[in-house]
Amino acid sequence: MLAVVGRGLVYNYENGTAPNMQTWLGYPKYERLPPRREAPGLVIIHLGTNDFYKHDAGAEFTDAYADLADHILSRYPHAKLVAMIGPMLDEQERSRASDAI
Repeated sequence: MLAVVGRGLVYNYENGTAPNMQTWLGYPKYERLPPRREAPGLVIIHLGTNDFYKHDAGAEFTDAYADLADHILSRYPHAKLVAMIGPMLDEQERSRASDAI
């Protein structure tokens, strides 16, 4: 499991200064993902809460999310990919995040 509290894919919670998840994962090669020989059968992407909390990450998020999903599926071609968003956002924020995902 790769998880870091308070970081979004492109926008951190309350604009925190730590590297966002795209940077933390090692974009564009995503070096922190497990190597192909350790390919998981299931990958769950649970990103978006921090990107959309009191913010609209918009096209930047959508593009980064698509790039991450494409990279995961090309690295682990037999893995199932599940995209999730948590319940912490209000209705409008959750709607924007869901649409982007």
